[in-house]
Amino acid sequence: MNIGEKIQLEIKSVTYGVESLGYYNGFVVFVPFTVPGDIVDAEITNLAKNFARAKILAIVKPSSNRIDSVCKHFGECGGCHWQNIKYEYQLKYKEDIVRNTLKRIGKLDDVLVQPTIAIGKEFEYRNKIQIQVVPIDGNCGFGFYALKSHYLIDINSCPVQTKEANKLLLDIKEEIIKYKVVPYNEKDDSGILRHIVIRIASSTQEAMVIFVAAKEINTFGFIAKTLIAKNQNLTSVILNVNEKKGNVVLSKTNKTIAGRGFINERLGEIKFVISPNSFFQVNTDAALNLYKVIVNILEFSGKETVLDLYSGIGSIALFVSKYALKVIGVEGDKNAVIDATRNVHLNNIMNCEFRCGDVNDMLQEIVDKKELKPDVVILDPPRKGCTQDVIKNIVKLAPKNIIYVSCDPATLSRDLEKFKELGYKTCEVQPLDMFPHTFHIESIAKLYKSDCADTKNS
Repeated sequence: MNIGEKIQLEIKSVTYGVESLGYYNGFVVFVPFTVPGDIVDAEITNLAKNFARAKILAIVKPSSNRIDSVCKHFGECGGCHWQNIKYEYQLKYKEDIVRNTLKRIGKLDDVLVQPTIAIGKEFEYRNKIQIQVVPIDGNCGFGFYALKSHYLIDINSCPVQTKEANKLLLDIKEEIIKYKVVPYNEKDDSGILRHIVIRIASSTQEAMVIFVAAKEINTFGFIAKTLIAKNQNLTSVILNVNEKKGNVVLSKTNKTIAGRGFINERLGEIKFVISPNSFFQVNTDAALNLYKVIVNILEFSGKETVLDLYSGIGSIALFVSKYALKVIGVEGDKNAVIDATRNVHLNNIMNCEFRCGDVNDMLQEIVDKKELKPDVVILDPPRKGCTQDVIKNIVKLAPKNIIYVSCDPATLSRDLEKFKELGYKTCEVQPLDMFPHTFHIESIAKLYKSDCADTKNS
């Protein structure tokens, strides 16, 4: 096999990514934007020792699971990866990925993997849109980057964003062009506007616009007034000044240039105030499903003390507080803890508190002082998962159950294997589809102390 060689192969399975794979003379070949069951003509683009990569030249025979994509930018834009796959098969493939990853990385062959929970809404589910702004022929280009590149796909709307966000984006583009705002150029660190972030609260429809700029200019104030006049649900326009090079979108420097500086959201009975840097699940309906699954899996008696690690603005902690005796959230981001504490008071919740500090340092302090004996530990770490020290300190606290919420099957599998070595068995994993038409998977794992009596159903 050589680079540039043209081959024909049948696609056998998806991967945790944009590529699916087939075999050519027993050799693994990854081909992006293909569907299991496709027979394709492809051209080899990359060769490694154990696999090759190829691009589609033609679909000889389409899979019965293949459909036409809704978005004209599918296959170019790096946002959606699976729009060409029937939705029911997307759910099945995500279940398979979780199961296979648990076996391959975690050596966990006996874990029950439940069918992936769908959310009911395949499109218009994102409550946050993050637009890149780059110079194109001296003007602002607005859109998303192509997959694994900084090549901009210019867009006017996106089918997984809400109608309100798409309308607001058009209004913003019109004003930016009218006022001739100069786009930021990362090559020579020149220009002004870097990104536009739009957040829409699903329950209240309140909207927030964040202009991310290399420096402050008065023009954004004029634009903000026009946008609020045009959009009655726009309650906050923020200027976020980010002078640093790199791919971090938001800095910590925010200035409210119109409106009140936050939006109100609700999950079930719980109210939230969301500020510009607040982390909040981008799919509100799916987040509510996720928290309900946590409650159902744990089957609270009302007497539990819960330790919620990586608690963010307190969404999980506040939701489960109704079912537990006491909930303590731990979060390293100071602004997130401020938001979480504000949300506690907003909801008049008396049995929930938040502590600010590095998660492992806070865990070590709890272990050393022996001040807390949690019945349940809930952890929702970043994509990279937990450090070994965090896992060891959780085990030292000896909770009856651990709930691990993960957005990456690989790091979840790695950490569950470590928990198993330290005496905690995973009895089930529940995949949840928070991001339809992408390969991203949210999973909820339930662990229990394997040296205790059977507590799988407790």
